Amino acid sequence: MLFDEKTWDSIQKGQNTFKTIPKSLGRVHELEIPDRFYYIADGACKGNYKLEYVKLPESLKVIGKSAFENCKIRRGIDLPSTVNVIKESAFAGNQRFVSIKIPYSVKNIEKKAFYNCRHLREIEYALDSGLKSIEEETFESCLSLKKVILPEGIKLIKDRAFYKCKELEDFILPDSVVGIGKEAFYNSKIKFETLPEGLEVIGESAFFKCMELKKVTLPKSVKKVEKWAFHGCGRLKELIFTHDPLYMGEWIANKDCTIVCKEGSKVDKYCQKHQLKSRYI
Repeated sequence: MLFDEKTWDSIQKGQNTFKTIPKSLGRVHELEIPDRFYYIADGACKGNYKLEYVKLPESLKVIGKSAFENCKIRRGIDLPSTVNVIKESAFAGNQRFVSIKIPYSVKNIEKKAFYNCRHLREIEYALDSGLKSIEEETFESCLSLKKVILPEGIKLIKDRAFYKCKELEDFILPDSVVGIGKEAFYNSKIKFETLPEGLEVIGESAFFKCMELKKVTLPKSVKKVEKWAFHGCGRLKELIFTHDPLYMGEWIANKDCTIVCKEGSKVDKYCQKHQLKSRYI
């Protein structure tokens, strides 16, 4: 369920929208929102640093922008299977989140939804989720994040989605992914030897400083490899091309990485131009 700004502004004034914690209650530690509420307004509990526990209503459809930003909800929060939309920065800055499960009902998670949740360790999406993308900066600076289970059907992992998730290692790219954005996995522990067939675009610095990568084969579906895509990967010894992408940006890998390609190919000429080591298939 998606709304334009005018519609959302109107909804937030309605009787089915939880607007804020009443001032008479002060900065509460626990909050149980009654089932009559369908929506949680933008900024409803933002900055309530004493809020440690929240029970969301089974009727809930939309969690507003920054609704629980910079709270201290312990361990995590149970998202009802009625939620359709989690808006921008909804849970950003929650330093006590440990895990989160995204139900199949969620159709849209906006950028920065879980930004800077520094103790978040695990994220699990329902395998039958209808989500098509991981938006910009959704999990940026989740420094403790180790495990992410994504559903098949995800097509885009956008810019900085997992930027500086330094502990991220248990992660499998769905076969459905066609595009990986700028700095999407910057400085993570992600590791793989092949990327999914069907992937078309690897963005600028997408895997910059991913130190666990050692050997990577690019599928023939890849059309564009932006600059610095695999740069800074100090342990990457081989980057294997079995075809010529339509575009390759500058310095896609370190100079001590060997580019494996076909003799006389565009990739071969690219290596000569940038003085990169190459080996022929």
